[in-house]
Amino acid sequence: MIESFAQSQARFNRGNIHGLEPCARASAWTLVRPAVAVLVCLATTLSWNADAQIKDPAEPSLEQLMNIEITSASKKEQRLADTAASVFVITREMIQRSGLTSVPEALRLAPGVEVARIDAAKWAIGIRGFSTLLTNKLLVLVDGRSVYNDTFSGVYWAAQDMPLEEIERIEIVRGPVAAIWGANAVNGVINIITRSPRDIQGATVTAGGGGDMAGYGSASYSGAIGSRGYIRSYAGYRVHDALLGPPGSNDGNWIHRSGGFRMEFDLSGSDSLTLEGQGYTGNENDVINYLSSFRYNPGALQNEPLFYSGGSIRGEWKHTISDRSWITLAAYYDSYAESETDVDKTLGVTNIEMEHHFAFSPRHELVWGLGYRGSDHDSVQGRPIYFQPIFTNLFSGFVQDEYALIPDRLHVIAGTQMEHNSYTGFEIQPSLRLLWQPARKYSTWAAVSRAVRTPNVVETRSTYTFLDYDLGRIFPVVAMGTPDQTSETLLGYELGQRIGLGGRLSLDLSAFYNFYKHLVIESPSHFYMDARGFVVMPDIYTNIGSARTYGADASLELSPARNWNLSFGYSWLRLLPSDYSQRLSSTEIPGPTDPQHQAQLHSNWDVTKNVQLDASVYYLGSIPAFAIPDHWRVDVRLGWRPSRHLEFSLAGQDLLSPAHAEYLMEVFGRTMEVPRAITGYARWSF
Repeated sequence: MIESFAQSQARFNRGNIHGLEPCARASAWTLVRPAVAVLVCLATTLSWNADAQIKDPAEPSLEQLMNIEITSASKKEQRLADTAASVFVITREMIQRSGLTSVPEALRLAPGVEVARIDAAKWAIGIRGFSTLLTNKLLVLVDGRSVYNDTFSGVYWAAQDMPLEEIERIEIVRGPVAAIWGANAVNGVINIITRSPRDIQGATVTAGGGGDMAGYGSASYSGAIGSRGYIRSYAGYRVHDALLGPPGSNDGNWIHRSGGFRMEFDLSGSDSLTLEGQGYTGNENDVINYLSSFRYNPGALQNEPLFYSGGSIRGEWKHTISDRSWITLAAYYDSYAESETDVDKTLGVTNIEMEHHFAFSPRHELVWGLGYRGSDHDSVQGRPIYFQPIFTNLFSGFVQDEYALIPDRLHVIAGTQMEHNSYTGFEIQPSLRLLWQPARKYSTWAAVSRAVRTPNVVETRSTYTFLDYDLGRIFPVVAMGTPDQTSETLLGYELGQRIGLGGRLSLDLSAFYNFYKHLVIESPSHFYMDARGFVVMPDIYTNIGSARTYGADASLELSPARNWNLSFGYSWLRLLPSDYSQRLSSTEIPGPTDPQHQAQLHSNWDVTKNVQLDASVYYLGSIPAFAIPDHWRVDVRLGWRPSRHLEFSLAGQDLLSPAHAEYLMEVFGRTMEVPRAITGYARWSF
């Protein structure tokens, strides 16, 4: 019943490891290059064995990519070609053929997503500007479960890493979608969709390493539970060595372990149940320029270990009322704990939500829902970052109405999210979208949206002592939260177009213009004397910042031959003002933290039915605020599948340069260098 309804709705919408010195890395490449050539020749020769000519039937064609069904743009299943938003989907095959090995790195495959590696375990990832270590205007989901940490506002990417084998696809919506996802979905949404246990049966083991990665691996198993249930479980690990930096500043290694499960049950012809859970633990080392003991006398660089752990459990029940109506009820609990010299905090989140989808007719469909989110924030007194324990509440409701003004041609989508939170009270986030489809493979869309980024615990009720030593009775520097914060707001305008020409060519274009108000900045406040008689020089968080951004994204998919696909992506971003008079978004940096231009070209060639040769070229524009120049990057991958159950992959990453910097660690002013890497892995399914 559910599948037939999704198909009918589609018809409605369609209208019928180790850092090395540069010279050592160059020498390593010189030694590896002959081995690569030998492997290419050997794999190509062996591939002509008729018994080994295997091609994965799940690999999507260009036509299938346009017809892939997504849920992140409107909380309903719809074709990518039918969405009135700037959407890009990273498929499982794209991840596999990229040679990339972690979730943050895989996001490089999407045009318009800014990805910069900071050190061994940290990334600055953003969409349409404002990228920082904790990008606070980007909502990240895993199977619809928010992993946005509202203690600090942002995403800890190291904690969210999972084996790439567990990912079915990554749906990326560029631009505000707060009308359905709520606060903090300001610049976009990234929704990581994991694999269903129904997709594949049996076990899979992977292992690999190379570059700064000492090793990684995973194991998974999928099977049936009786006649109505399925289960998939997995476990994975990764170990990374330090990246290169100034003498004495090599950031330490990163170790991450994760595991989880997913179960799906067909309770009856109209009811289904999904249960999933995951847990993780990890540690990394920062190197910072102060001595311990919390009286921060200048001294030698020190290793500062950070430990983190967390997990979640989620359940979803879906009840089909008819082929035109269904209800889902979902609930989850998510926990996160972190301990370091300058921070020791925990976060527990309880979330409950209900959604109802109802199609009045082929021309008219309504989606609405209610939700509650409770967050328990805690920290340890005496740490440099400290806040009083607090429990925050978020009550929400949304409605989205889609109506075909002209059947199969002109659709209007109107909706809004209404929320009440513990910081700013009532917030409303409306959106209006138009979709014009004169033909099935041609569409134009436009949108205007309002979105908010709500304050967090640090900005409203924390004290952060950056520097604490005696300079002639002066006691600098303290950042202090202010309880009267308002939400950052965005008013965004978008325009886009999609064109599909047969099964060989597709083009996706979008442009945007955004107005931001009430941005949080750090402003110096009045000096005061503390109980010890020291003069305190505080910075306070205030909502006096504003900015404008505008730009465009483009992606082109081309199939010159049945065994060869090309894809091109480009994004252009301008952020005004270009020179800030004050530090914006708590970044410590007086200027844009994103490149103005980004481009990428991917070539996927099936040399034979079981040999793949893939290449990618990336261009990253300069970041003047960090004094980071523009950079060209070339990745090459060779994949060989001698049988349906066994696969080998060898990849070279960033082959044009021995090492390069992508970002600056704002607080301590360090620039780490990402080295050239030769990585490989093996995958065995049985």
